[in-house]
Amino acid sequence: MMRFIAVMLCIVALAGNARAQLPEDGGKYQIIVVTASTPSPLGARLLSLIQSDSKVASIAARCHVHQWTPQTKIYQARYARSLPATALPIVALARSDGGVIYKASGNAVPSTGADLAANLMDAAKMDRDNSPLRYSATADCPGGTCPTRPALPSLPSLPSFRPLDGLIPDTVTIDVQTPSVPKWAIAVVGGIVLIGCLGGLLLIAVVGLVAFVKLRG
Repeated sequence: MMRFIAVMLCIVALAGNARAQLPEDGGKYQIIVVTASTPSPLGARLLSLIQSDSKVASIAARCHVHQWTPQTKIYQARYARSLPATALPIVALARSDGGVIYKASGNAVPSTGADLAANLMDAAKMDRDNSPLRYSATADCPGGTCPTRPALPSLPSLPSFRPLDGLIPDTVTIDVQTPSVPKWAIAVVGGIVLIGCLGGLLLIAVVGLVAFVKLRG
């Protein structure tokens, strides 16, 4: 009987110790990868980057990584509308509440680990800059370099999952270009200014001539 009690106490102690060592990772980012059941060359390259590239693998180690196909039930239930399988593969970075902050699909998926890692880090940094109180530990961020932010009172609680409505476009970099002015428009404006100047000179000459005539008279 005493041996049985001792064994039970050991089991309880081991279970409690195991629970104490579980990491608190509920707020981690999620890396979502969607490929065909038999990955295409692009899909195989993406999977290789996630698993083998040192920079991407370092980020993935700090996130929850989900590798799905269009037939995966959780993908169909939560992400099929927002991340449609019309252009595979898909790689996305989502917050713990389901909000997607980065997405690339098809030929837009970065071809190198350096580019993919940079895109993921930029998206995470922008998300933290826009929502500085969402996470509080460096382990919550890809790269583990998140700055400490002060907490504010009355912070509303976040839902465990936020449904996604509508198609999420690929994340792209937009180059702002200054629109060019047609040459004919410049010529027209210059002509108007020149005519205005000549008209002003003519008016001054007429007024001067009238004044001169009056003085002579």
